[in-house]
Amino acid sequence: MNRCVSAWGGLHSAEIILASVDFAPLSAAMNRGDWSSIRSTLEARTRSLAAAGAEMILICTNTMHKLADTTAAAAAPVPLIHIGQCSAEAAKRGGFTSAALLGTRFTMEEDFYTSRLQAAGLKVPLPSPEECQWLDHLIFQDLCAGVFRSEARAETVGLYHPPGRPGRRSRYPRVHRTAAHHQPGSKPPPADRHNENTRRRRG
Repeated sequence: MNRCVSAWGGLHSAEIILASVDFAPLSAAMNRGDWSSIRSTLEARTRSLAAAGAEMILICTNTMHKLADTTAAAAAPVPLIHIGQCSAEAAKRGGFTSAALLGTRFTMEEDFYTSRLQAAGLKVPLPSPEECQWLDHLIFQDLCAGVFRSEARAETVGLYHPPGRPGRRSRYPRVHRTAAHHQPGSKPPPADRHNENTRRRRG
C-alpha cells in the first residue's frame, strides 16, 4: 500500500485502521467446524472498521476468505478487496496461465479461493491430499507460531516440482515422516537460527 502511496511523493504513507483478532479461538473453531462463530467475529470487526471510517476492507489471511461473501455483506457499502481476485488479475496481467496455490487445507481443498483463480482462466494444480495435510500441519504448528525451518522451506518449494525433475523434494512417504515429527505434544525440530535470534530479541 505504501508503495502505491509513494507516487504522491514526499513523506506520504497509507492510513490504515487495523483490527487484530486473537487467532487461538478461531483456530479451535475451525478444528471443530464452527464457522458460524468465526463469521460472527469477522462481521463484528468489519462493522467496527467501517464505522471507524475505513474506505475499503481487506482480510489479511487466505483461509478467512471462506467467509468473504458474508464479510463483504457486513462491510457494505464499503467494498471488500478479495486477495484471490487480486492475485488472479495480477497473474493474468503477467501473462501466466497457471497458479501454484499453497495454504491451509481449507484454502486448497475447498473452492472459495481456487474458483477465483479458475474464473480468470488460470489452471490451479494442487499438491496431493497427503501433501496438503502436511502443509496444513506445518502452517498451524510452525508458521502461525513464528517458527521457520530451512528443511520445511525446502519441502514446501519442492511440492510443485514435477516428480523425477531436479528440485522435487516432497513425495508422500517423506512428507508423512516429516509431519509425524510435529504431532501435538512432540518436540519440534530446531528452528532456523535466524528465527531463534529474532525470537530472543523480541522476548
